[in-house]
Amino acid sequence: MNMVALNRRDRGCTDKDRANLNKPIENCYWVNPHLLASEYPGHQDLAKTRFHINKYLDSGLSCFIDLTQPKELEPYDLILSQESQDRNLATVYRRKPIVDYSVPSRNGMARILDTIQSDIQAGHKVVVHCWGGVGRTGTVIGCYLVGQGLSGEESLRELSQYWSTVGCLKRWNHPITPQSEDQFRMILDWNQ
Repeated sequence: MNMVALNRRDRGCTDKDRANLNKPIENCYWVNPHLLASEYPGHQDLAKTRFHINKYLDSGLSCFIDLTQPKELEPYDLILSQESQDRNLATVYRRKPIVDYSVPSRNGMARILDTIQSDIQAGHKVVVHCWGGVGRTGTVIGCYLVGQGLSGEESLRELSQYWSTVGCLKRWNHPITPQSEDQFRMILDWNQ
């Protein structure tokens, strides 16, 4: 699938576009009007999970791509299903696990990016998340941006701009995205 040809129009949001999009939570950023990068929407407190899920649904998000490992965190997919049914919404939950601080294989990353692209083409607004929304999520979004026609360096600069819009406490604890050298390298080497 040629992601550059398919999505040149959706490469990214301008600052003005971003200001007009509803951020469901503080620690997330819009990549384009169809793609949101975020921290984990679940919580140990089920009431908080339900609250967060409803904020995502209020923002029009209908496809959730979870980059965490099974059993890494409290699952939220059943609450997503319940809240979606209560609202008569069709939502999709997909797990595409990546080990924390790590990167997937090149084929694994290509499959994740193809999934994002297919879901957007199917009319979904997609949210991609890991635990903190920093390392694994930043790596996927960085490679996505390279697939949209940016160089690896341009993608990292764009990620830095996006990251500047998340909550200040999150940025204090994690001043850059992604997190590991391997994650940076994957973005820089993507599509080479």
